[in-house]
Amino acid sequence: MELISIETATRTAVAGVIDLNMTVNLGDGELSNFPFTYNPADMAPMSELVATYLASHPELIVADYVAPAVTDAQVDAERDRRIALPLAVSLPQTSGDPLTFSVNMDDSALRNMNGLATGAVLAKVTSNTATTPFITFENTTVNLSPDDLINLGLQVQTRISAITFAGRAIKDTVGGIPLDYKNDSYWT
Repeated sequence: MELISIETATRTAVAGVIDLNMTVNLGDGELSNFPFTYNPADMAPMSELVATYLASHPELIVADYVAPAVTDAQVDAERDRRIALPLAVSLPQTSGDPLTFSVNMDDSALRNMNGLATGAVLAKVTSNTATTPFITFENTTVNLSPDDLINLGLQVQTRISAITFAGRAIKDTVGGIPLDYKNDSYWT
């Protein structure tokens, strides 16, 4: 096998590794063009051919790797994923320890909790103190007072607002959206 030429060579995000397109003579006079990833740590026969070719052709310009830009849609998807994660809530009680559990945050659960919190406000206005059974993320049932439901709604709202504004801040980053935009430090 003889390496005839390398048409394009681009550095990858991994140090020393190069993606390239090359033409080789398979030995029977037939030329074949194909992509190849060259890793200097891998000295297989093809890698040795590429290393020799690159060493003898210093005029070959190897373009630097350019990571693709992160889009607003990718940030929005990460925002939505984070909002949908279960939320740990802690509801203060008039006596004793707070009532602590997690809630599901998918679209259906959000709609239900919004309705329950709104109903709780109406119950407070009419002095209705009846409790409402609620199924937690852990699949246990708790009885929530109107105050509990309002507090639950406020904690859900706080979570959604914080994550939404964190996503907005990421998209507004000077110099563009950071490549590590999924890092928790941007979202807390």
